[in-house]
Amino acid sequence: MAVQAVLFAGALGTTVAGHGKVGTTVQYTLIVLLGLAMGLQNAVARRLGLPDLTTTVLTLTLTGLAADSGPAGGSCPCRRCSSAPSSEPYS
Repeated sequence: MAVQAVLFAGALGTTVAGHGKVGTTVQYTLIVLLGLAMGLQNAVARRLGLPDLTTTVLTLTLTGLAADSGPAGGSCPCRRCSSAPSSEPYS
């Protein structure tokens, strides 16, 4: 998760450094950084080994956690956090 945050921060920094001018270098840098972040997310989903856990489900879960966080103005995501460890891989 920390690596993904660093990749997103790099993408944000690239966008800010572009000063509103999205040239070819900025475009390719964004594609690489965000592509790596998405690939990392896919690798984590596969590594978890849960059946039917697609990156879409993982993305929705992460989005829900972020939306429910205090900084986003939501309630405490304790319900979501407590339910995550209870999901065990099926044999």
